[in-house]
Amino acid sequence: MLQTAMTDRRRSLVLATGQSVASAEPLKSSSAEAFGQRLGAHFHAKAAPTVLLGTPQHISFAATRLTGSIPAGTRTATIPAEETFSVMLQLRAIESHKLWLGNREAYSGPYIPGSVSVVDLEDNPTACPSGPFDSLHFYIPRATLDDLAAEHGARRIDALSWPRATYDPVAMTLGSRLLPYLVSRPQRTFLVATHVALELLLHFAQTYGGMRRSPAEVGVALSPWQERRAKEILVANAASGISIDALAAHCHLSRGHFIRAFKNSTGVPPHRWLLEYRVQKAKNLLALTATPLPQIAIACGFADQAHLTRTFKGQVGTPPAAWRRQNKF
Repeated sequence: MLQTAMTDRRRSLVLATGQSVASAEPLKSSSAEAFGQRLGAHFHAKAAPTVLLGTPQHISFAATRLTGSIPAGTRTATIPAEETFSVMLQLRAIESHKLWLGNREAYSGPYIPGSVSVVDLEDNPTACPSGPFDSLHFYIPRATLDDLAAEHGARRIDALSWPRATYDPVAMTLGSRLLPYLVSRPQRTFLVATHVALELLLHFAQTYGGMRRSPAEVGVALSPWQERRAKEILVANAASGISIDALAAHCHLSRGHFIRAFKNSTGVPPHRWLLEYRVQKAKNLLALTATPLPQIAIACGFADQAHLTRTFKGQVGTPPAAWRRQNKF
């Protein structure tokens, strides 16, 4: 059987319409498995652990990691036609890959890490990757692009387009940042994961869809009281986490306006400001106390010690244990 011949692991982050992606809640594991099964079936693969936000019936954006190896000459099943774009980001090289749109061969050749392929699911795409593959699959309905364009005061996005098998450094960077969150994470990590997902969606809309923000959006900033209030709320919820929608509501702004204004005022988006605050708090605990690393991780709002170590090293350049030895008072 093809399903037993192929090994893969698949984890998804799904952001739902009908509610803000930033305020979405995790779904039951049964819903996550259902989404993974539907996507995996098209790649002749068994379902694997999947993480969903929102409802799988009304998806506005999905990011799924697909890894495995399809037997030579095997063609993927046709994905039912729908008004949705599929963006495939390759995380490892593929020596040979064929893509068909309906009965027409649209591409035959290699993919390098970081290269991208965009297809319209209304074109009935099927593929035949040769050898092992590891990729991120982004699911972007047209309705989501319509909503995004309206939110930014831009014209409707007719299509997403990117030269097939061409390297996209921004997608590779953002996709790599999203990977750690394609597993079950506590509520406190949702702000980071959803913001990265929104950055990806905005990148696709602007770079692949030609969306341009209205002049009214340029230079927007928080008022002094809004900036102070936002930072106070982020600090107060550093350990437990808070949604972007809740932050925006406290400042009496829409989600999109708040994110842009916060970045213009502080130089970084809300999730980056919060990460920097958490790292600084971790530094204080490392230098001034003997608290074990697992407890510091939870106290500072990280999912676990591994999450703390990865983030701390990424920002400071040194793992927390080594930094503590060098800076212990």
